[in-house]
Amino acid sequence: MSLLLGTSFGAPVKKLNNQFVTNKVLYLGLPIAPLNTMFVIEKTSNGVKGFEIKGQYSSFFKLWVILLSVIGAWFGFIVGFVGKEPLFIIVGVIFLALFIGSFFMWKVSETEKFIREQFYKTLGTALMPEWLLEETFDKFFLLLQDHYKQQYSALDWGNVVKNLKVSDAKFPLAFCLTYMKNIRNGNKLSNKNLVEIWQH
Repeated sequence: MSLLLGTSFGAPVKKLNNQFVTNKVLYLGLPIAPLNTMFVIEKTSNGVKGFEIKGQYSSFFKLWVILLSVIGAWFGFIVGFVGKEPLFIIVGVIFLALFIGSFFMWKVSETEKFIREQFYKTLGTALMPEWLLEETFDKFFLLLQDHYKQQYSALDWGNVVKNLKVSDAKFPLAFCLTYMKNIRNGNKLSNKNLVEIWQH
C-alpha cells in the first residue's frame, strides 16, 4: 500500500450488502490526496464497478488510520521486544488496538441501514440519495417513477406510502420515491418523520 505510485482506491467505508463508499486516492509512495468519491456496487477483475458521488473523505482518513497504526504497532513491538523497553510494547499494543478498531469505524447506523435496504430492494444499489450528484439523483428518481408506473399503473406513491406496511410489495418503491421527492423539495424533516413511522 505504501509503495504504490499512481492512483488506487482507499479503504471501504459505509459497507452494506457488499457495496461501499471509497475514495480514489493519489499515491506518491504514500497516500497523498483523495481525488474523488465513489460508490462501489461490486468488485470486478479490472477494479470496481460503481459511480461518483458527492465528496466525503472518511475512506481516505481510514486509510491513513490503518497505515499509521500498522507502522506504530510494528515500531512499538520491535523496539519493545528487541530493546526490552516495556513502554514501547504498550505503545505497540495501543496501535494494534487502533488497527483492529479501524475496521469497526464508520459503521452503518440502523436508520441508514433501513433507508439503504429499501433502495437496494428497488435498484439493487444500497445507496443514500443524499450522496448522489444531481444528474445521478435525477436519473434514479425517473427510473423509480417508471418502475412504479409500470407495476401499479399510477403515480400515487405520495398518497399511499404512510398507509403501507414494510412487508407490502409496494412499500420499497413508494418509500424510495417519497424519500427522494422530499430531498428534492428540501424537506429533511419529512424524511425523518417518514423513517420513524416504520422504525418504531
